[in-house]
Amino acid sequence: MIIELMIQHYLTSPNIKNIIKSRKIAYLGAKFFLAPCFFMLVCAFSWEQRKLSDMVERVTRKNENLESELPLTISAQYGLIDQNEFFDKRIASRDVSGYYLLKKGEFAYNKSTSSDAPWGAVKRLDRYEMGVLSTLYIVFALKEDGNIDSDFLVSYYDTDCWHKGVQAIAAEGARNHGLLNITPADYFETVLTVPSNVKEQHQIGTFFAKLDSLITLHQRKCDALQKFKKSMLQKMFPQNGESVPEIRFAGFTDAWEQRKLNEYLTVSTKKNTEDKYDKTDVLSVSGEVGVVNQIEFQGRSFAGASVSNYGVVETGDVVYTKSPLRANPYGIIKANKGKSGIVSTLYAVYKTIQGTANADFIECYFDLDDRLNMYLKPLVNIGAKHDMKVTDENALKGGVLFPSYEEQCQIADFFSRLDTLITLHQRKYEKLVNIKKSMLNKMFPQNGASVPEIRFKDFTDLWEQRKLGEIAVEKLSNGVMNHPASNATGVRHINVINMYTPDKIHLEDLTFSSYDGDVIQKCNVEIGDIFLTRSSLKPEGIAEANVLLDDGRFIYDDHLIRLKINKNEYVPLFVKINLGVPFIKVQFISKSKTTAFTTIGQDDISECVGLFPEKEEQQKIAIFFHNLNTLITLHQRKLEKLQNIKKSCLEKMFV
Repeated sequence: MIIELMIQHYLTSPNIKNIIKSRKIAYLGAKFFLAPCFFMLVCAFSWEQRKLSDMVERVTRKNENLESELPLTISAQYGLIDQNEFFDKRIASRDVSGYYLLKKGEFAYNKSTSSDAPWGAVKRLDRYEMGVLSTLYIVFALKEDGNIDSDFLVSYYDTDCWHKGVQAIAAEGARNHGLLNITPADYFETVLTVPSNVKEQHQIGTFFAKLDSLITLHQRKCDALQKFKKSMLQKMFPQNGESVPEIRFAGFTDAWEQRKLNEYLTVSTKKNTEDKYDKTDVLSVSGEVGVVNQIEFQGRSFAGASVSNYGVVETGDVVYTKSPLRANPYGIIKANKGKSGIVSTLYAVYKTIQGTANADFIECYFDLDDRLNMYLKPLVNIGAKHDMKVTDENALKGGVLFPSYEEQCQIADFFSRLDTLITLHQRKYEKLVNIKKSMLNKMFPQNGASVPEIRFKDFTDLWEQRKLGEIAVEKLSNGVMNHPASNATGVRHINVINMYTPDKIHLEDLTFSSYDGDVIQKCNVEIGDIFLTRSSLKPEGIAEANVLLDDGRFIYDDHLIRLKINKNEYVPLFVKINLGVPFIKVQFISKSKTTAFTTIGQDDISECVGLFPEKEEQQKIAIFFHNLNTLITLHQRKLEKLQNIKKSCLEKMFV
């Protein structure tokens, strides 16, 4: 009864809005908010410390008979889940016979860290009858005489109570690239604090199981609403050859009308003859951000000596820039949503005809490159110097298909809200990128110093200089020329293009190779190997580095140099980050040779000197930047998703 009352109280409180709004907040917030209260109410027995090995036994069952072809991954949010559902693709190898076979009710520990799971994640298989996991995971099942409740153990591993035990054993080994160096033997020696009475365990486990069910229910409602929203966005704009969209805002039934653009816009002849505006008020037009202040956007003004003949652009005016862009060879059309200003005579400025046209809608209409180019192409002649040969008036003589003014306003408001959301995520992303850049400068020694400006607590020793050849366990080497395979063998090819992801080399970005056997053995690619580019178009691009953090079968390209480090003393992710700081980059540039390309050799890289702290400090720095890169990637994906939604809507909400 107590459980039901607590749950009911929580669900009727304002916190339920957080459940609907945020899965993460709901999941973690509900548990950590309610757990202390619940424990105070039901705990009547003493709790005791017990080794994990006393309660569970390791599972090393291999999938030799291919009992399952379902590849699993662990998500801190979703638990053990199908890779295809979580990643939208399969990450596992084609041959999963060597993988662990996990059965329903059994547990798995993923040693990979993230912002949500700083010491990895432990989850029970609940969704499926069985599945397969990489042997990098630690798999276990409850002992029959282990005196431990399964639901309690699920809830226990959703708290951070077990982190201290894992932290203690991880501190003695390497915390490489976000993958904790913890042996199964050490892991099963970790100590858990649990109720001595199984009934109490069961009560606690049952409580959180009920709470999880409620949270899952609301998650599904959220998912259903999101899918409904996505479907509606696809149907709210007319398709090719049609005059009405499949779904419209309420109250609109009339067909969109085919008219000339000059029925909606007129040429503005207002000039800056009274010098009301100066060079600080000059505007530019960007394909990405629209009408912007030139100095704020480009850092300086490109205006001539006098701006008296410049056209005045007021808020709500439409601007056509007669300058070619790569995607828009006939120029672009944007609305001024900011302050008034002035533009050069290369721009055409238009006023909307009151009651017929919404300036923001017109920008939306021409936001798609294909629609804009198709409109302008018949009207514009491109001169010998790629200038636009079209008068301000003639640029309005093309045909457009517009709805009523009221419907234009509704559509414009919709995209304005979407743009605001995109801008918000863009700013968050840029802020994180700037934080990362700043921290790289502050957490690594600069200008000959032997300690960084900012350090983690309790670290005071000087950083030591080491040649990159000294931290390697073998001579630096080039890879092999790739032969792309039409029939994939499962051997992935690490190429130059894979050096430019911020956190690590991503398996899904790798192509497959026809190489096998001796070549793979010769390359001997392992987790923690670091690769550097040996050529670049520009000196500052030389020796771009990335690190391999995943298991599998690989070769690497002959345009790459492999640095195989001593992982007993050095953390691969830290080394990868260190190779990008100015102290080392300037050495790469000084030792490189430039002809048509800038190149650098293995011996040159080996002689370059880096600064390295003790391994524990490397680990902390590496995990800090790993988590920061995870956040950056998250915001980048959100931004890309929003931009794709906008593009889809622009395609579907216009004729």
